[in-house]
Amino acid sequence: MRLFRLGASWGGVHSLIAVSDPRKGRTSLDWLPSGPVWRLSIGLEALEDLIGDLEQAFAPFAEFATASQAVGRTAAE
Repeated sequence: MRLFRLGASWGGVHSLIAVSDPRKGRTSLDWLPSGPVWRLSIGLEALEDLIGDLEQAFAPFAEFATASQAVGRTAAE
């Protein structure tokens, strides 16, 4: 990612991303699908730039999901 930075200081002017697994260490979230949650804090950067940054960052995940479906597996496997 070019514009988003890892961080937990919410409310600033820069766009941040924090990745966590809310199910880790908890039993009351069985209804929640497994895997990470990506929390975004949007700063003052141009919206088009932020969207482009996210598209570029998530493109490999989409490619993997497409390839996995082609061979009969899911991206979660």
